[in-house]
Amino acid sequence: MAIDGYVIKLELPKLKEMIRLLGIANNNINQIARSLNSTGRIYEADIQEIRDRVDGLYDYARKILDSLSKIT
Repeated sequence: MAIDGYVIKLELPKLKEMIRLLGIANNNINQIARSLNSTGRIYEADIQEIRDRVDGLYDYARKILDSLSKIT
């Protein structure tokens, strides 16, 4: 800062949202794992829900990276 004379403060609401979505996905995976451990069964709908959430997180990550790449 002493050389250039400015500070960049990044507001990253998309990154905060992604962290929130990761927490939700993590909770769902833990619930499914607990159910699997107690019953020995897992449902296709549960697996599909995990896949859908992970795909959504990848899409969100791409948007964040795209936004960051435009910062100059």
